[in-house]
Amino acid sequence: MPTSNSERMLHYLSQLYPNLEMGEDVLFDSLSGVGIILHPLSTLFNASNIEHGSPIRYSNYGFTPSTSRLCEKADSERNKLFECLNQSNHFRSTTPQPTEFCHD
Repeated sequence: MPTSNSERMLHYLSQLYPNLEMGEDVLFDSLSGVGIILHPLSTLFNASNIEHGSPIRYSNYGFTPSTSRLCEKADSERNKLFECLNQSNHFRSTTPQPTEFCHD
């Protein structure tokens, strides 16, 4: 959707979601949450289970200690992007770390 439609869409969507706010910009909003790391990587790490129709434990994203370490490295790279762009990632201190979803 072009940026020129943002105000109009915010008007309509805020009727459904009253707490909705306009974001800073697409890049910042896309990178600001840890979900951009957890969701794609947890899907990748669970690809075999998904293909075989095996149950997936969504409560901890099916993470193991080794996959959690990989996610933490990817999350570190995400935070470096903020530094390169001279932006503060104000979600850094409040987002859960991938190891919080880890099980043994």
